[in-house]
Amino acid sequence: LAIVREGLKKRKKERESQQGLFESWFNYSPWLTTLISTLAGPLILLLLALLIGPCIINQVIAFVQSRIEAVKLMVVRQQYVRVRDSETGEECDMVLAAAREVVTRFDQQN
Repeated sequence: LAIVREGLKKRKKERESQQGLFESWFNYSPWLTTLISTLAGPLILLLLALLIGPCIINQVIAFVQSRIEAVKLMVVRQQYVRVRDSETGEECDMVLAAAREVVTRFDQQN
């Protein structure tokens, strides 16, 4: 019986020596496992928020700025007066009308 006890003690020491650092911590104090798992979740979420948060904020800001630019263009466009095309009777932009005038002047010169 003493030989069996000595064998058990020997195997127990061998098993403890083969364990890794973290395994020995968890076997030594079981509350450490609970503490680490409790703190790991919120810490990982905080780390992800700090890493990915600025990217998401930049995308949101870029989207809002593009929408604001679209609204500004709409407001500016309302201030322009539509010009009717003399040939077709359709409405056209002032820039298009000015471009057509330049083309007709060029044609007249050549």
